[in-house]
Amino acid sequence: MKTTGIKFWWLTCVNEAWFALVMMRRYLFDTVVGLIAVFLLFLVVFMGLRTFMGDGLTTDTLDAVIVGYIMWMFALLAYTGSANAIIDEAKQGTLEQLFMAPAGICRLLIVRMGAGVITAIVFNSVLLLLAMLSTDRWLQIPYGQSLLLIVLGLPAVQGLGFAIAGIALVHKRVEAVSSIMQFALIALVSLPAYPFNSMSLLPFTAAASGVNQLVTQQAELPLAWYGLIFVTSLFYLLLGVFTFKRFEAKAKSLNVLGHY
Repeated sequence: MKTTGIKFWWLTCVNEAWFALVMMRRYLFDTVVGLIAVFLLFLVVFMGLRTFMGDGLTTDTLDAVIVGYIMWMFALLAYTGSANAIIDEAKQGTLEQLFMAPAGICRLLIVRMGAGVITAIVFNSVLLLLAMLSTDRWLQIPYGQSLLLIVLGLPAVQGLGFAIAGIALVHKRVEAVSSIMQFALIALVSLPAYPFNSMSLLPFTAAASGVNQLVTQQAELPLAWYGLIFVTSLFYLLLGVFTFKRFEAKAKSLNVLGHY
C-alpha cells in the first residue's frame, strides 16, 4: 500500500511536469515576452529612482532595490500560479475534470505548487542575471541560504492564492482582488520584518527581509528565523487550503463549480 502511494505521487509529479513543459513550449513566445516585460519594468523602476535620487542612490540602496524587486517577482509568481491554476481551469471548463481525477484536486494542487516554486526559481534567476548586467552591480549572494528562505516562505503566498481561487469558485470574477494583491505583495516584501516584530508574522515578509539582510548586510540569520518562516508559511498555507475547501463546498452546493 505504501509503495502504491509513492508510485501514485510519482506518476502525478511526472504527468504534471510533462504538462507544464508542453504548455511552456506551446506558449513559449508568451513566456519570453513576459520575461522581457518584467525586465523592462525593472529598468523603469531603476531609472526612475536614479533620476529622482541622483547622487543619493547609493550601492546599498541599489542592492535593496534589486533584491526587493526579485522578492516581489517570487511572491507574484507564487500567488498567480496558485490562483490561476484554478481560475484558468474554470474558464476553460475543465475544472470539474480535475475534481474527478484519480489523483484528486488536493494532490494536483500540491504538485503544481511545487512546480510553481521551481518555475519561479528559474524565471527569477534569469531576471536577476539581467538586472545585475543592466545595473553593473554584481551582488554577493549566499545562494543556498537565500533559496532556503525563499522556498520556506513561498507556501504562505501560495496559500493566499488558494484562498482567492476558492473565492473565484463562487464569485467567479476576482480580477479586481488580484490587482489589489499585486500591490499588497509589494508591501509584504518591503516591510522591515527583521529583527522580529509584529510584521514578521505576515506572509512572506520574514523571508523577504531575511534575504535582504543576507545580501545587503551580509548578516548571519539565527536558526530560529528559519523556523519562524516555516511556521508562518505553514499557517497561511493551511488557512488558504481551508478557505479553498470551504468555498469549494459552497460552489458544489450551489451547483456552480463548473460555471464561469
